[in-house]
Amino acid sequence: MPSTNNDSQSARQDTYVRIVPIADVPDTLWNAASRRLFVAPNLASAYCDCIRAHNLVDLALQRDKAHSPVGGVTKAETDKHFAQQFCGSVARSQLALLDPHDQVRHVADAFATLLAGGKMALLDLPSGAGALSLGLLCTIAELRSRGVLPRHPLDITIIGGEISAAARSYADKLFRRVVPDLARQAIFVNQTQVHWDACDKVDTTRLLQRFLGTCAETDRKVVAISNFSAFLSQHGKQKQVFPQLEDVFQFSSGANSSAIWIEPQLNGATATGGVFTWVVKQLREKLTRFVNLVRGSDSHDKDASETEADFVPPMTPNIAVRVRLAVLRFELHG
Repeated sequence: MPSTNNDSQSARQDTYVRIVPIADVPDTLWNAASRRLFVAPNLASAYCDCIRAHNLVDLALQRDKAHSPVGGVTKAETDKHFAQQFCGSVARSQLALLDPHDQVRHVADAFATLLAGGKMALLDLPSGAGALSLGLLCTIAELRSRGVLPRHPLDITIIGGEISAAARSYADKLFRRVVPDLARQAIFVNQTQVHWDACDKVDTTRLLQRFLGTCAETDRKVVAISNFSAFLSQHGKQKQVFPQLEDVFQFSSGANSSAIWIEPQLNGATATGGVFTWVVKQLREKLTRFVNLVRGSDSHDKDASETEADFVPPMTPNIAVRVRLAVLRFELHG
């Protein structure tokens, strides 16, 4: 009897070989027995030292999962978010890259391919204290150090756009701490944190000029947007911000260009009428020439793919916290 299309698709999925097989992920990042994620050791150490140096230990220990801070412009807002939510954002980026439950493989393989080697430029928006880029790079470095991935030289230029000066400062300090460790794994980082008000056209123009100026000698461009839905869900922010996002997607497009948007799996991002529904609709209506949504093989016609896992916060290693991921992947074909 001839196979049905569903049978053929299942066979293709069964023979699919991931770039980073789940079984090869070291227990420094994912413990299969406890089914828990761990922040990459060098980043966990740098983060804990930074928390102690800035007298944020008590604030970190006060974390209440029922009242998660979303950050803000002031130092007080930034400190609370850094102390209580930074590692959750790191874990979310690790979840997208490692995908231990094999639910977002099109994103996991994309990250593994993009970070395999060569020269790339990454635009990190809004960058906060660098959780997304630090999480990805330190995880790749740990995979390299354990022999899971080869040490092909990776030269990466990161431009982070962030409105909070305190958050940019924390990012700078963490990068300074981990850059030598990354270099030992042939990951060479040049990072700059830039003031960026997402509602400001001039700020966005300056940010893009800075980013695109770094791309002349790179093999590929990546736009990474993360943890933006809480801000965009505020009244009127979507309308104010979209012209800037339109510029980001349009002017970052071209050969070997892509974008990945990561959010917590919350209603403000994933529900019908949420941020993901809104942004995909806007991009389809206004930027079809520049943006193509890439769906996962098991997305069941949903735009976003989702997964979740427990992770262990470095400051409180005796507990586990649930981290939930919703992610969109785009090709920016120009």
